[in-house]
Amino acid sequence: VARQAQKISGAAQDASPLKDYDFQSVPSLNNLVPDFFEPGPKTVKSVALSSWNPPPCHLRQRGHLLYMVVTTNEGEQFQITSHVSGFFVNKSSNAKFDPYPRASPKGY
Repeated sequence: VARQAQKISGAAQDASPLKDYDFQSVPSLNNLVPDFFEPGPKTVKSVALSSWNPPPCHLRQRGHLLYMVVTTNEGEQFQITSHVSGFFVNKSSNAKFDPYPRASPKGY
C-alpha cells in the first residue's frame, strides 16, 4: 500500500502546475493591470455642492445629508438630494428651495 501511495504522489508531482514555475523570477504585471479601454461618452458637465447646504435641522432629522447641483452637457441643471436611503432629484432651483422629490416625466 505504501508503494502505491508513493507512485500516486510521484505521478501527482509530475502533473503539478507548479512543476516548471520559477519562484525567483520577476513577476509580470500584465496579469494584474487591465488593458486600456476607451472612456464612455461624457454626459455630465459638472457636479457641485448646492448653495442650499447644509440641510435645515428638520430635514436632517428626516435623513437629508446634502444637496448637489448636476449640470448636463445640454445645460440643464438638476438639484439632487443625498438621502440616507439614496439620491433623488428635488424640486429646488437656484432661486427657490423645495426639497421634496420632483415628479417623474410623463413618458416614464
